[in-house]
Amino acid sequence: MPDWSINTKTRLGLAILLFLVFALTGIGLYSLSLFRDVVRDIAWRTRVLPVSAELNGSVGEMRTIIGELRGIRRLSKLSFAPLTQSDFGLQSKFLQRLDEFKSAYGKYDAALRERKYMREIDSSFQQEFDTFQDIKPLLIPIESMVDHPNWWSDDASIGEMESRLGELRALVEKLPGYLHSGLTNYSNDIRRHYNWLAGIMVGTTAISLLLFGLLLWLSYRWIFKPLRILIDGSRMIAAGTFQHRISLQTHDEMAELADAMNRMTARFEEIRNDLDRQVRIRTQEVVRSEQLASVGFLAAGVAHEINNPLASIAMSAESLQGRLRPILEKCAENQNIGKPSEPGGETFDTTVVFRYLTMIQDEAFRCKGITEKLLDLSRTGNKRRERTDLAALIGDLVEMLSQHGSYKEKHLLVDVSRPLVVSINPQEIKQVVLNLMINALDFVPVDGTVRITLESVDDRAAIEVSDNGIGMSESVLANVFKPFFTRRPQGQGTGLGLSISHRIIYDHGGVLEAHSDGPGRGSTFRIELPMN
Repeated sequence: MPDWSINTKTRLGLAILLFLVFALTGIGLYSLSLFRDVVRDIAWRTRVLPVSAELNGSVGEMRTIIGELRGIRRLSKLSFAPLTQSDFGLQSKFLQRLDEFKSAYGKYDAALRERKYMREIDSSFQQEFDTFQDIKPLLIPIESMVDHPNWWSDDASIGEMESRLGELRALVEKLPGYLHSGLTNYSNDIRRHYNWLAGIMVGTTAISLLLFGLLLWLSYRWIFKPLRILIDGSRMIAAGTFQHRISLQTHDEMAELADAMNRMTARFEEIRNDLDRQVRIRTQEVVRSEQLASVGFLAAGVAHEINNPLASIAMSAESLQGRLRPILEKCAENQNIGKPSEPGGETFDTTVVFRYLTMIQDEAFRCKGITEKLLDLSRTGNKRRERTDLAALIGDLVEMLSQHGSYKEKHLLVDVSRPLVVSINPQEIKQVVLNLMINALDFVPVDGTVRITLESVDDRAAIEVSDNGIGMSESVLANVFKPFFTRRPQGQGTGLGLSISHRIIYDHGGVLEAHSDGPGRGSTFRIELPMN
């Protein structure tokens, strides 16, 4: 099927309909024309046949009158009797019949001339017309003879008149034969036209039915079937079957509409899936926020209660260490001269006492640091923000970590194409990026690589920290931002770094996401911050 538009298909359908209308109309008009010709010819024949009979009757009566005059002339010669009044009556009767003949002749002549303009002249009518034209030369001498007085008293004149009337009678008698012959020919002609017309009617009707069937089939294929497919497809999509695609092979505006609907459905499906993903992400963020809020609420309630005993323990240890310092130094001197430091005679190691007291102070301050981090979770509100170049911020952190001894054998790569200035709290964002970089460096092997990428996407700034380290499983990804969740060895981490980082990014109106293709396949943490 060619790539026709609906406009072209509509024109084709109208052309087929117009052809059917004109064909059937033409056949009907031609049939009416033949019927009209038949009616007109029959009406003409009906008018002419009585005139032809009138001509024959007038000529016959004139010959009869001439015969009577000839008989009277013979009797008058034998009896030597003069002409009577009856002779004059026959003359008057002859003249009357002659006038009737001329009147009928005029009617016949007018009818013939009228028929010449009615239809095509055939051979029979031409012979009839020629024969009728021969009557005129015979009628003129007869009229001349009648104009002479006493023409009927002369035998020679009567003989000539009788001869003329005989020739006239022969011509007039041919006219009905021509009429019957013409009627027969016309009947055959009508029958031939009828058969031809019947064949054309049958053929035209068959072609019309075929064209009408073709028009119905094309209408179904080009209009009704595509509309049904469009309606059914639209109903399926409206019912929620977004994977359905409408397929039309018409290559016209309806196919373009179907393609537009398919693109719209695909776009809507993408938006819906993206919305579902965003809903899941936002739900997880809400859950994390609730968890952080709960932890912050608990931390706010117990941090001060914990900090006070820890401060007392640290202060007591420090005070005890100061008070015991002179005693412990004297004990150390006694140990140096070889005297026992205790009544039992056992030696006393002063370094152990100092180490334990120092450990008590360090662990107390460490616990205090943990409670301070918990308090950071509970602190909300707008902190001072300023326009900061993220490229410079990342550059400072990379320079600082590259000098760290434990990371000398690991590769730290930076992909920053241009400066990117955003409104942030630089200390907090620096804390987040540093935390991500340290985590990545801690979990990559020797000669491992950590890559930091900075780019702008639409109206957001994106910082990506990726590594080729140990990766994360699905369960780790699900809990990576939860408070107190850590994969570090016991005693080396609190599990609060990523939770606090997530809270900081959330307070900035941004997003912190984690991704990994699985264990042993590296990890990627992506930060997105609004440009404004």
